[in-house]
Amino acid sequence: APLPAIKLCRAEACKARGVEALVAEAERAAAGRVKIETVYCLGLCSVGPAAMANGDVHARLDADRLGALIEAL
Repeated sequence: APLPAIKLCRAEACKARGVEALVAEAERAAAGRVKIETVYCLGLCSVGPAAMANGDVHARLDADRLGALIEAL
């Protein structure tokens, strides 16, 4: 079975809102159990950093919220 995946937006607006600081944290939390994919714009530019998991979008992510999202998968 394929790994569950989180699509982490790394477009300019999310970068300006700090997504790059979350990338290493996401990889560490995923620990090979969840695939972290890069996408360029989920359309949530004003409420980034943003990610998509299981078709649901998640906004205003910080390390804790992103970690919880990964654990939920």
